[in-house]
Amino acid sequence: MTLYTAPLLPSGLQDSLTPATEYDRHVTNKLLDRFTLFGYAQVAPPLMEFEDTLLSGKGAAHQYNSFRVMDNASQRMMAVRADITPQIERIARSRLHQKDAPSVLRLSYAGQVLRVAPSGLSPKRQLRQAGIEMIGQRSHISSLEVLTAALESLELLGLNQLVVSFSLAGLFEALFHHCLPASQAIIHKAIIHKDMGSLPEAMPYKQQTLALLHGTIVTDGLPASAQEMINHMCELQKEIHQRFAHVTFLYDPFDSLGFDYHEGVCFTLLDCATRQELARGGNYRLDHHISGCGVTFYVDRLIDTALNIPPSPPIQHLSATTSYAQGKAWRDEGTVTIHATQPTLASRVTFE
Repeated sequence: MTLYTAPLLPSGLQDSLTPATEYDRHVTNKLLDRFTLFGYAQVAPPLMEFEDTLLSGKGAAHQYNSFRVMDNASQRMMAVRADITPQIERIARSRLHQKDAPSVLRLSYAGQVLRVAPSGLSPKRQLRQAGIEMIGQRSHISSLEVLTAALESLELLGLNQLVVSFSLAGLFEALFHHCLPASQAIIHKAIIHKDMGSLPEAMPYKQQTLALLHGTIVTDGLPASAQEMINHMCELQKEIHQRFAHVTFLYDPFDSLGFDYHEGVCFTLLDCATRQELARGGNYRLDHHISGCGVTFYVDRLIDTALNIPPSPPIQHLSATTSYAQGKAWRDEGTVTIHATQPTLASRVTFE
């Protein structure tokens, strides 16, 4: 007889069992509760949308990493979301065009995403995200509020050794958009690989570029758009430092990996102890008049690094003859009750 040995689940997908599910619920609720206290209203977009809607605009960044499925009802192709942020933008866009719409929308979310290929070192393709989006007119206040909410939320989970790594999406284009495509490719490759010796001698803003790559903030001689981005970043860092003196700051101005549709100041939040990337966010533009700033938390990573995970509630094993009133009294006190299924047998269920 031949045994069927095919894997139970596809690569990158797995069952989540207790206590991981309890940690997931605790972390997600902590985040959403803090978002609510900042005035963010929770929304829950669907897991799938029509392909031409979900993967248009900002969603186009995920067109090659999204699963497709045919909708039998409409005979149209649908896509499974690989990121919730584009859906929040769609909701915000429709809300902001309503007659009585507020000037600024604050929306929060939490949910699962599914990707064709895993990202980073994790093999997972089904991930849990949570985050906030502040959408309306661009301002320094938006970046400050979003980053403040993000750091407060992480502190609630016991993460007090945090690193904020700043980058500037669009800085490369602001400096080198006048260069020929071939020259841009050479400069971009040298910057990405931090290969200072490969930077062309005749490139514009070479000294400023070298200084920025070494972590030195310079603005003299740069285009106005680049100066504005750098000044915004410095101002944001100064105010965040006043609020969170223990936070460490890093600068990687030309880092654009993962910031496909962002524009201006972006940030990555890392745990100093594990160097895990916990969240990522920044500024972006919906259209000429509407801008946004948001942050997305990687809940799966937070579960692994969070320290303020509450202990499991006490468990009381009850005999089969215990009355309902007695059991309810235990539960009202926050105690888990497990009733025996036989008069002399107490049931114990654990997951390894």
